[in-house]
Amino acid sequence: MGAIILKKLQVAAWRDELIHIYEDVKDLYHKFATSSRHSVSSIGTSASDVTISTTFSQKRSTRSAPTDPPRQISQLDLHIQKQMLELEVIKGMGEQLGKLIDSSHVTSTEIAANTQLVKESHKTLHDMDQKIEAVKLDLNAQIEGLRTKIGVSKVHLRRKKHVSARSTLKSLEATVLHRRTLLDADTSSREQPSRQLPIMHPACGPSIWDDTSSDTSPEHQPPNGSSNPSHGGCCSRPRTPSFTIQPFDGNPKNYARFKAKFRSLYENEYNGSPDLLFLLEELLSKEVRKEIGECLADGTMYSVVWDCLDAVYGCTEVMDQTYLDDPLQIPPLKSQDAASLKTFTNRLHGAVVTLS
Repeated sequence: MGAIILKKLQVAAWRDELIHIYEDVKDLYHKFATSSRHSVSSIGTSASDVTISTTFSQKRSTRSAPTDPPRQISQLDLHIQKQMLELEVIKGMGEQLGKLIDSSHVTSTEIAANTQLVKESHKTLHDMDQKIEAVKLDLNAQIEGLRTKIGVSKVHLRRKKHVSARSTLKSLEATVLHRRTLLDADTSSREQPSRQLPIMHPACGPSIWDDTSSDTSPEHQPPNGSSNPSHGGCCSRPRTPSFTIQPFDGNPKNYARFKAKFRSLYENEYNGSPDLLFLLEELLSKEVRKEIGECLADGTMYSVVWDCLDAVYGCTEVMDQTYLDDPLQIPPLKSQDAASLKTFTNRLHGAVVTLS
């Protein structure tokens, strides 16, 4: 901006100087024109006088040579021609100066217009900078808001994920401490012999792992036709229910059924016996036993084992996630026949109904 102002000042100074030069040239031109006219008239008068005097002198004397006056006339002509050429040159310079002055006016106008454009451009750039800064501030605020929301969501998810586990661990720790206190206080309970599982005779009914309880063929009936023979009194207690329990494979959807069946079958019959934990361990898959850990090593930790199972497989979040994953576990449809379509539709309908 300062360079443009300096250029304008220089052009204005050059224009003023050219105007003064042009005025001086015009004055010189008028002066030379006036002096040349006077000199021509004086030269004409002197030339006529010289001619007359020359005629008289020729008449007086034929020996004199009339060479000086023509030499003076030729010198005056050369001087006049020189002055005329100088005037033409000065006139051309004046015209060029006039054009230069006119162009200086045009240049000053263009400079003023360009200066205005530069000012407007600077204003536009300033407005754009302000808008960009406003947009940056808005974007930064939105980014910070999103970061805050993400952080809050992460914290909420972590708390929601671990709140049940923490409460379960605290209850397990309290239970373990209580059990240890009871064991230290009552050492006599360890010296009592453990209650052994009664031996089931084939005629007394099926064992807990026998799946032939519903078989009524003659080879499974007692020889004497009685369903309750006397063989040591082992059949005096209530018979084991005729259904069996499938081992728990770690699927949270099967946990509630497994727990209800196990407790209804064995807890009443082996109430307080360490054999309950042995039975429970035998009905757990290898993966589930690894998940439970060292709780299975102590026969007095039966209730603690159930607490661990409840925390891992009976938690509401785990069940919800399992049912959410069910539609993803449905195998893709490989053929378009009626049987495949029916099977796929039933599986998908069951998963959707469970979610609803």
